[in-house]
Formats: sequence, structure tokens, C-alpha cells
Amino acid sequence: MPTTPRAALLRRASTLFGLAAAFAASAGSTSKADLLGLTGNVEADFHESRPDVQIIRDRLDDVAQPGWMNSRGWTSGFNIKDLRLSYDSSADRLLVGLNFVGIAGDADGNGDAGGADPLLAGSHGRDAPSLGGTESIVVAFAARNLDGSMGAPALIAGISENKSLISSTGLAGFTAARYLDRGRGLSTSFGDAVAGLSATLAFDPSAAHPDFEFSIDGLSRAMGLDPTGGLYIRAFAGSREDTVIGEDAIYWTAVGPFGAPLAPLASPPPTRNDPPSDSAAVPEPSARVLVALGLAGVVSWVLVRGSRRASLESRLGADSVGFES
Repeated sequence: MPTTPRAALLRRASTLFGLAAAFAASAGSTSKADLLGLTGNVEADFHESRPDVQIIRDRLDDVAQPGWMNSRGWTSGFNIKDLRLSYDSSADRLLVGLNFVGIAGDADGNGDAGGADPLLAGSHGRDAPSLGGTESIVVAFAARNLDGSMGAPALIAGISENKSLISSTGLAGFTAARYLDRGRGLSTSFGDAVAGLSATLAFDPSAAHPDFEFSIDGLSRAMGLDPTGGLYIRAFAGSREDTVIGEDAIYWTAVGPFGAPLAPLASPPPTRNDPPSDSAAVPEPSARVLVALGLAGVVSWVLVRGSRRASLESRLGADSVGFES
């Protein structure tokens, strides 16, 4: 049976719509870590040469560990090397990177963030996967007053040792909340959620993404914490279940003010297309979405052109039309 012009037109339109749908679907597949330009490597992502990056350095010999770890050249993944921050005032977005000597949360430093060495297990110690159990990495924030003094602790972000305090479904139980001193240490100081604030952990730490990096959107708008005036920062990393391995901490330290223009990343992230729930800013369309819209426009043009052609053919006869295909 011969193919009619209308059937050919519908087949071509269906193909173009399929391409447009495929492009639109793939546009949402980019992770937020990619959009933020984060790789899980703090020293690369927050390079010390960037004028917008603030660094708090920590001692490397302040986490106790057993001799068998030292003899193997292993260092606990709770040993903080430094903490780095960068703030984009136009987006009200703070990026935070905790730089660890090894893999963040790899208690015994054996290169497996979710598996204990037999000697650690023999000491009744545990090295839980995905910062589970009582493993904890947290960062707390307070305002820096005009006279340089520290304001009251206001916000905490990270993974609590007390997983029952976590109401978030974020990666590895990551969450951000109002600071609430429960008298049991920084790792349990999680209070209520903050409306209008969004915090995202870039990666569950691993050999491929060894450090602890996250973003906070809405810090100034939702919390009144303005990094352009400076902040005070405190951090903790450790576990109650690794028995023979110590914990690490950075005590309240002033940083900022953040005011230097943002330096471009070595590999700029693609255009933001975060869902509205992740940021109060209106997202811009990604390149793939624009391509999808372009394809949709082509489909509309084909339909209009084909409709006109079919109309003329019905009136004049297919042999007398003579359109170019």
C-alpha cells in the first residue's frame, strides 16, 4: 500500500519528537557535584592559588593511632589536613571542603572506607561504610561580629554520630540544621531544619572521591549568616566505634571576610539547571534543554509545512505540486 504524504509527515514528526524527548531526559542526568565543579578532591577543587578560597590548616600529628598502622604507613581517614571554603555572594552559595590525609571516614587508613582491617576488628573496632554507625564528620558555623568577636553558633552541617537526629534523606545521611548544643559534643549538635536552606554532599567519600565536600545554598537569606562579613568555623571528624583510633577537630576559627571575585575553575561546570527546591535562584536552561527546545521547534515547522503540502496535494493532485523533498 503506498505511503500517503500525511503518514510520512507523522512518521518524521514522531522521530523528531523522540529525539527531543531523549535530549530533554539526558539534560537532567548531570549530578549536582558536576554542576558545582566538585570532584571530591579538595586540593584541586579549592586550589590555594584562588583568591576566593579561605583555608584553615590543621596539624597532621594530632590523631592517635596504633603502631601497626604506623608501621604500614597508614593514616586514619579522620585526620583532617585542612578545611577550605569559597563563597559566591550572587548565588548565596557556600562551598566547603574538608581535606583529609586519606579517604574521609576510613578509620584505619587501609584504603577501604567501609571495611576494617583484621587488627582493628581484633580490637573490637569498626570501620563502617558510608560514614555509618557512630562515624561523624561535621562543620559548624557562627557569625563574625563587626568587632571581630564570635557570635552564637547558628548552623551545623554534616553527618551526625547519632543517626536518629538525622531527618534528611541526603547522601550518606548528610544534613544541615540549626545548631543545638546537647552537651554531648559537636557531632550531636543538630537541631531543627532550616526553611529556605539547602545543603548537598557532593560524594560519599571513596578512593575516587576521597574528601568531604558540600554546598550550602541560602546561608545569608535563610540564616542571616553573611560570609562577606566573615564567619567562625568549627569541625569534627571521628567515631566512637574505632576503639584504638582517635578523633580530630578544628576549634572555632575566624575566616573571611569573603569578598574576592570568584576565580574560574580549571574545568568550568556546565550551566546550572538545579531543581528549584535546591536553590532560591531561578535555574537557567542547560544546553541540552535548549537543543531539545530547538528540535521541538523543528517539529512544529515540519508539521505546518507538511500540512500545507497535504492541503495543496489534495486540491491540485500529487503530480502537479512539485515541492522539493
